Amino acid sequence: MNKLQAEQQVEKSLSQIIPTIRLLNHQTRFGRSVAELKWSSTTRYLPIVDQATINQSVTFR
Repeated sequence: MNKLQAEQQVEKSLSQIIPTIRLLNHQTRFGRSVAELKWSSTTRYLPIVDQATINQSVTFR
């Protein structure tokens, strides 16, 4: 195995456990942005919530 093959093997192995993260600007009911986490054969979307949104959401009267 040469150096390039070894590097590719390490990258492939790491991609199974470490997600690739992208920031997507989609309007959600939680906020303005979503983080896309991809690893292995799994994709998850997490809303990015800013402090102002949290303050509005948890105001109880």
